[in-house]
Amino acid sequence: MLPQPYRNAYDHLRQALLALVANLEQHEPDLSALTAEIATLQVEFQRQVLSLNPDTLNPSQQQQLRAIQPEIHKYLRLLNTDLAFLKAARQASTRQQRYTLLRDRLQTLIRLCDYSG
Repeated sequence: MLPQPYRNAYDHLRQALLALVANLEQHEPDLSALTAEIATLQVEFQRQVLSLNPDTLNPSQQQQLRAIQPEIHKYLRLLNTDLAFLKAARQASTRQQRYTLLRDRLQTLIRLCDYSG
């Protein structure tokens, strides 16, 4: 189990991701607001999670985080790409596919946070 500062940071990120999922579940959510929320998530991840000192962890925990943190970072970046494609989508079926992809990525991020915390 990770030390409390790590658990707190990942729990905070998880809560923010859950709020974003709830926002996405709204009928036609505000894409500008989603863009801002995703940008905030990226900043919070860097500020709260990546800034923690890994020297306080045992080698097993360090290895676990070295595997998970790049995945979280990658999925956060992919959310921006997905959102850009969603904004560009013109057909309702394409928009629905993009919403589904965004939700799937958010669920993956939530699972990664659960695994980390």
